[in-house]
Amino acid sequence: MIVLFKKKTPYATFQKKTYATQSQAAAAVDYSQVSTNKGLPKVKLNSKITGYENAGGGQRYIAWNEGRWSITVHGSVVNNTDPKKTAVQAANLFEQYMLPAPQKYGAIEFNVHSSNDHTRDQTITWQDGLSVYTLKAADMNTAIQMAASVK
Repeated sequence: MIVLFKKKTPYATFQKKTYATQSQAAAAVDYSQVSTNKGLPKVKLNSKITGYENAGGGQRYIAWNEGRWSITVHGSVVNNTDPKKTAVQAANLFEQYMLPAPQKYGAIEFNVHSSNDHTRDQTITWQDGLSVYTLKAADMNTAIQMAASVK
């Protein structure tokens, strides 16, 4: 017997998109240069990683770069979601799991939600040659572990 769940939302999605040139592929990744964080208040995430906090318009962000990856964690003052706890957790998970090495750029964007929000907007995107891979999941831990399993 086969049971279909038509109203269920996938927990994660994985997409590969191929571009005509490597520069087009690199441009498709929402990478933030280290220099965009200069002058912002520093936030210690662990003994090795320092992030930078940016806030405005009711939004709060903590961002940092590791290797060829730019990482951003977003929270909202309105929704009472502080990005620091999630940023600390992400920095520690990156020490446990080895993500694929982007050829040029990789971008990670995590959003802090209330515990009952299962929006699939925890995103990890990276370039490999002409290809750009995008993994979206409802949970940051799942996104990191799935991306780390990509060979």
